[in-house]
Amino acid sequence: MIGSDQLIEKLLQTLSVFEDIQLRLDPPRFAEYQSRVKAIPDFTQLADNLRAIELPEAQAFAQRQLLKAAAQVAKGKETFLAADQSRVGLMSAFRSLRFFCRAYEALYPLAPFYKNIEDFFSAAGKDPAEKPKPAAADGIPRGIMDFGNDRNARGGYTLYVPEYYSPETEWPLIVALHGGSGHGADFFWSWLKTARARGAILLAPSSLENTWSMHIPTADGRAMLKMVNTTIGNYKIDPQRMLITGISDGGTFSLMLTASAMNIFSHTAAVACAGHAFTQQAKQFAQKKIYLVHGGRDWMFPVAPVRTAAATLQAAGADIIYREIADLSHNYPGDENARIMDWFLA
Repeated sequence: MIGSDQLIEKLLQTLSVFEDIQLRLDPPRFAEYQSRVKAIPDFTQLADNLRAIELPEAQAFAQRQLLKAAAQVAKGKETFLAADQSRVGLMSAFRSLRFFCRAYEALYPLAPFYKNIEDFFSAAGKDPAEKPKPAAADGIPRGIMDFGNDRNARGGYTLYVPEYYSPETEWPLIVALHGGSGHGADFFWSWLKTARARGAILLAPSSLENTWSMHIPTADGRAMLKMVNTTIGNYKIDPQRMLITGISDGGTFSLMLTASAMNIFSHTAAVACAGHAFTQQAKQFAQKKIYLVHGGRDWMFPVAPVRTAAATLQAAGADIIYREIADLSHNYPGDENARIMDWFLA
């Protein structure tokens, strides 16, 4: 499409910088991050040039999607750079990252038509040529699907079924839980590349309220199980490869469900969670497969009690892997997904 190539290049460059920053988003390094973002070449004129072009309807869809992505990336960049280092400013910076999730939503439908967008949505180290080709048309819904998960709503979910899904084999399922004040439609993108590359179905629910129902686990627990059971009814899922994972409150709720009678998952991966809260329930994790990730610089849940909790769960019989990342703060380490998947699929 006329005028699109340079804009795509600049958008993907900006998104890649922010993805790298998110891996170890540590408040004391905020000025360093802002300097990196300021150095990214501006793409405003490229977007304006594309907007001024009148295109036939066959090309107008791609034009609209690129301009949507450009608008969201611009908002995210502007909000991130406007934040100061006060607590309120830092929270604004964290929230600015949600704009980039909306940019992903706009760009993803264009992946089949632009190799650099396709490559962007492929997990690092995975040759796109190795991925199976899309399945033949058979009426089975594939790709990204939204079920009442608009960002103004609660209690819905976003589902990804690989474009090459076949009902002839059983598929792993990943259920990914957002953190407090988060939303499934945003956290979904933390796992999309991995699920796409490794051949897994991905379900990202949104909590019924602002965060997961810790005090009444059955509220969100039953709603989530209904989503999972619907997915199992529509797609062929391997019951021995069902992973529940989450960040912060989502990780805590993952462990809470694992220790409860509602647990139907074979594996649990909890990241930056309140792991120390489960030492008194350690026996309930006996024989459970747990992957616990925590940052040495976590400012919400200090690492020492979580380290102790991991040892307590292991002593109680949990089949646990504890991964402590020295330079990780309280954020999601997307580069850990590959290790989690190696463990999950082993």
